[in-house]
Amino acid sequence: MDQTTIDQMMVEISLADETALDQAFNDAAAGTRYAEAAKTKNSVLFNVFYALFREPFRIFREAVKNMLPQLFIGSASGTWLEQFAADYDLTRDQGVKARHLMNLTKTPGQSVQIAQGDIFYVNEAAPRGFLAVAATSIAPDDPNQFAITVEAEAIGTKYNVIAGQISETLVGGLNLSKITNVEILTTGREIETDEELRERIFAKKWSQNLQYGVDAKYLAALQSVAAVDHARLDSVVPDTGTLHYVVYGRGTLDPSEIALAQGALNQVLMTTDQAIVSGAESCLLTLGVVLHKTLDHPTVTNEIAAYFMQLERGTDFYSSLLSNWLYDRIPALSGTPIEINPDFAALPDSSFFYPSLTISEAP
Repeated sequence: MDQTTIDQMMVEISLADETALDQAFNDAAAGTRYAEAAKTKNSVLFNVFYALFREPFRIFREAVKNMLPQLFIGSASGTWLEQFAADYDLTRDQGVKARHLMNLTKTPGQSVQIAQGDIFYVNEAAPRGFLAVAATSIAPDDPNQFAITVEAEAIGTKYNVIAGQISETLVGGLNLSKITNVEILTTGREIETDEELRERIFAKKWSQNLQYGVDAKYLAALQSVAAVDHARLDSVVPDTGTLHYVVYGRGTLDPSEIALAQGALNQVLMTTDQAIVSGAESCLLTLGVVLHKTLDHPTVTNEIAAYFMQLERGTDFYSSLLSNWLYDRIPALSGTPIEINPDFAALPDSSFFYPSLTISEAP
């Protein structure tokens, strides 16, 4: 809410200045020997008495001015906005820790003991850490390659690394010859901002309004779920008329999040309709990037990860768009060629790209 609107509202409720306080004193003094003093304010005793009320009234006016934006969904913030959300059975998303599937290779003939909480990390200036979700015990004669699940040390999108970035461990003596992440299992999310929560409130509000298209109504209901960034009608079964919707997050949605989307859709589904909601699956995209300039590889890797995180769901891959992104984000690359293979990749239906990256430098 802009300041002009707030000021106008204060005028309309007679709290723009001290006029209301003056009027209250004039009314109270009318017909008494203090009537003249209330008008002229030339009495020391009256002015002292007036001053006792003036500061509390100023504090009251400021409180009202600060409260006005909180009375409307479009401008409320913090706990006030959360109370509006509660009216639509919504709560603020508190964020999610990313989870990744790791492929580990042990030294042949050696045992491996991984404790819950053992730390694996991305080799960079400020390493992002990931903790083993469960203890794992591998005997000397077990297969050399095995998988574990790790969880980010904190919530947030910065832990949504791409394949191959997690390659080190803080734990010594594990007898591991290779460490790499191969798949994102749960996508990390930040705590929902006021603007994101407000958008979901409006989406839920609109989804309860039957005055617009049914498909738009269903999509709005699906996108009122915090974990869902994008939804689309994937197909319709001709025989039964069953609608198949696919929901996309910033990665793979877990079953509980898909269930929430199904529940949101069911709440607005017409009695004559049937609908099934499923989550988009990751599609591995093997990328080769050749730089014609010596540059810190983690910097390039992080920017490529950021590109795929912001890529609109259901979008094909074009190397030219990724090149432009890198030129914009890494000034040191300006004026040097970037070779990216493949040049184009079509995204399969109901999928999103999960890149596996190799960076090299031209001879």
